[in-house]
Amino acid sequence: MASVDCWYSHWLSGHNTLKMLPLCYPREHRPVAKLTVASVAKIKPDATKRLEIPDSLLPGLYYVLQPSGARSWCVRYRFAGVSRKLTLRGVPPDGLAKAHQMAREALEAIADGRDPAAEKCQTALNC
Repeated sequence: MASVDCWYSHWLSGHNTLKMLPLCYPREHRPVAKLTVASVAKIKPDATKRLEIPDSLLPGLYYVLQPSGARSWCVRYRFAGVSRKLTLRGVPPDGLAKAHQMAREALEAIADGRDPAAEKCQTALNC
């Protein structure tokens, strides 16, 4: 099992306030290419496994490509020591800007002590 390095990253929220978010990556992490609308459109599904491609600009944002060809965006984060995943609904597969905006909002909620996946689950009919 790979050991994990954690540190804090500064980033500006939508309200131009400085937020500190913990970033935890395995030590053997690889450099990640920047996702663009063109690069997202070129990604082909793998017939045997789901692909989760991380975004280099926003930690925790992933582009998910299912073997069936279904595409979506998600945010992976830790809340109260538990790994969580929030699927961003209503974002088109080529909606990189909207995915960044929704992911920033989710990360701001986490920084404020709220769990966006639990909030989404409370508003949904089936959790």
